[in-house]
Amino acid sequence: MRPFTYLRAKSPAEAAALAAQASDSRFIAGGTNLLDLMKLDIETPAHLIDVNGIGLDRIEATTEGGLRIGALVRNTDLAADPRVRKDYGLSYIPEDLVAPHIADGRLVRVLEDWCPLFAGFHLYYPSRRQASPAFALLLEALRYRG
Repeated sequence: MRPFTYLRAKSPAEAAALAAQASDSRFIAGGTNLLDLMKLDIETPAHLIDVNGIGLDRIEATTEGGLRIGALVRNTDLAADPRVRKDYGLSYIPEDLVAPHIADGRLVRVLEDWCPLFAGFHLYYPSRRQASPAFALLLEALRYRG
């Protein structure tokens, strides 16, 4: 990974100003795979601007009676918000995130015929001959039936 500077913005205006000053910059926030791409030298920005602290992670009531959902609101926070559960319609959310809410009756499953069960995670690796020792250990652990 190439060296880079890390800047933390405190407001949307500051984030925009920092990006305007540094032409080779990228925004970084929760849930991004930018660091993974940087480790592989696919992305090589000279500057990272952290936007986690700029206030876009809130769910706020509007004067019109709706909700303003910030761009950085996490799915689990949105699904757990009582206003969202009470006042808004359908949502497609991984079941493991909402299982407790389904169990206690706060959420109900609908359209089950159109929601196939999740078949599980899949691993992809390009070559069995070049697996790293750590990856080989992971595969062995997954295959172990004890």
